[in-house]
Amino acid sequence: MHAAAKGSEIVFRAQGSELLMRLPEHGIDPSLLARPFTELGLPPCGGVSTLRVEAPGDWRWGSVDAAFLARVLLRAGCSRPRRAAAPVP
Repeated sequence: MHAAAKGSEIVFRAQGSELLMRLPEHGIDPSLLARPFTELGLPPCGGVSTLRVEAPGDWRWGSVDAAFLARVLLRAGCSRPRRAAAPVP
């Protein structure tokens, strides 16, 4: 298992074939789209079959968030996710 980030940053955690991405309270900062994943704490994630996104309850998705999520899916090898969205308990 690997976890990274503090405060209002993105937190990635990988365990087995699952990757959890916890989003900051105010969504993804556009500057993160250009940063390498190694700087953001994304662990090596070969063999990921499930991506869980944990977001604040009153937060709304925007185009920057969607673009960042697409980058994560491509990096994680989730080109054909089995389920597009599911709530995190």
